[in-house]
Amino acid sequence: MMKHKKISKEKYIALFCRDKRIRGRNAIYVSPEVHRRLKRIAALFRFEHYTSLSSLADRILDHHIETYGELLTQLKEEADNRFLNGSDYSKNNEDLIEDPEESD
Repeated sequence: MMKHKKISKEKYIALFCRDKRIRGRNAIYVSPEVHRRLKRIAALFRFEHYTSLSSLADRILDHHIETYGELLTQLKEEADNRFLNGSDYSKNNEDLIEDPEESD
């Protein structure tokens, strides 16, 4: 298990527990256990901070991508290089790191 950086309750709430209006939605699937755990976490903040399960999951995933963006970019570049050198890599990950709607 990875060590986690300790943050204050206030910082956690500021990062993950604010309502986020998600207009265009896409489905993702998580295991039943992760779903139950996220649901319990969202319930802790539902009334005071109006946190929904969708908002919580969206903010957690966005934070992960931001936190590990440099590493993900490096991995993408390595995969692109393997593709250019003739491996069986399928170049379907153009939008892996950056949101194409943001770069317009």
